[in-house]
Amino acid sequence: MIKSKKLLLFTQLLLSIILCRQALSFEISEDTFSGHGEMEPEVPRESNAEGSTLAHDFAQNNQIFELIDIITDDRELLNVKDINGWTPLHEAARNGNVVVVSFLVENGADVLAKTVDGDTARDLLHDEAVLSEQEDDAIKERYNLVQTILMHAEDGQGIDGHTIKKKKSTDDIVTHFGGLSFALVQLQLLPELNTLRDLHEDIAHEYDAKGWTTLHEAARVGNSEIISFLVEHGGKITDTTIDGRTPLDIAEEYAEEAGTTEHIDLIKSLIEEENNPKAEEVAAVEGEEF
Repeated sequence: MIKSKKLLLFTQLLLSIILCRQALSFEISEDTFSGHGEMEPEVPRESNAEGSTLAHDFAQNNQIFELIDIITDDRELLNVKDINGWTPLHEAARNGNVVVVSFLVENGADVLAKTVDGDTARDLLHDEAVLSEQEDDAIKERYNLVQTILMHAEDGQGIDGHTIKKKKSTDDIVTHFGGLSFALVQLQLLPELNTLRDLHEDIAHEYDAKGWTTLHEAARVGNSEIISFLVEHGGKITDTTIDGRTPLDIAEEYAEEAGTTEHIDLIKSLIEEENNPKAEEVAAVEGEEF
């Protein structure tokens, strides 16, 4: 009789364990599988209580290099949304971060993704509060350029007309954004140009279909600071367009439109330096001869 009771208790305990395991198995199945029976991938990212990730933070704060690092590790971060439906692109656009916006769209961010309020990244630029609070003309130019980038991206194109290809998770990260360097020179946005140069060292050697380099464009707008910057980073002051015009030719042709001639004097001095050794170099050579 005692043995029978012990056997009954053991059987009941075993049944309880089996039922517990089945229930646990069902909960795991519900949590880890989609309706199609495929296991959902674990999301290797951290977010705060509002669903905002580091990608959102970096995009908002214009931290392009940190953003590139985490996107390289996890391409899905390009389109991750917070609880308000904001993606990193929304954050970058809202803050007028030109290079970050270019990076995101060129690497596959969904430019038509909408927030819970139904706004795309470009819709946020139509908020008058965004522009009215900006007093610096350069900041307004940044917002205008972001709008241009997003308009083209909505049609699947870069601002120079190149096709933005759909990206796969195995594709290399894109850090060269066709046409952006010329736009930054045209709008005289040197800080952004400097950031772009850190991403892509050859911006001083880029040229368009007519053979214009970024130096020709800088000469046209008459910005001496950008001219010096481009020459410092490898730009050739004597480069010619397809029809044979140098930056000096362009500077003289558009001087009235630029409203200054200071850049012309700068270009002439740069040409002289290129054609003749610097005085200290000459002195050094003469010293060696003695």
